[in-house]
Amino acid sequence: LLYPGLPYRMDEDMTLVPHCNGVDYWMIVRGALSYPTSSLQCRFYSFLINPNGMSQNQVPVISATFAPHSQYQGLSALKANEAGNKLVCKVGGSGSAVYPGVGIYDFNSTTGMVSNEYLLPSMYLDTVASTYKTLGSVNMAIFSPNGQHLFVFDYMSPNNCIMQFNTA
Repeated sequence: LLYPGLPYRMDEDMTLVPHCNGVDYWMIVRGALSYPTSSLQCRFYSFLINPNGMSQNQVPVISATFAPHSQYQGLSALKANEAGNKLVCKVGGSGSAVYPGVGIYDFNSTTGMVSNEYLLPSMYLDTVASTYKTLGSVNMAIFSPNGQHLFVFDYMSPNNCIMQFNTA
């Protein structure tokens, strides 16, 4: 089963989010920045999956172009919150010309559309050292069960740190 309209490169991660009907699911993947670059590569693609699987000629819901993510800069860490209305993934990458950080997005479980990108600041306050630090290379992110916090693991920081961001 192939869908010929996908970009040349895709991120390394995908996620499933329950459809609002309580039966079906959305499989969400994201295009990765590669050469030659294309605006199609920085979009989310949502495929509807029903109890019988995916339709053979299904056209995905294609969301608007967002901040790029380089395929060669680590994991995308694409995750959904428990409510299924927010997504998080890595954008950019260490050493790349694109924004190195984390993007949070709204997800509509009725339409499969991703919207409203919010990029977390690339600098954060280290409350232990009372200094500002820069995100090095994020490779994991996950929402808390109640969706009010986002936890981000930065493995390039001096001590491999886990950061908490409020999302409420």
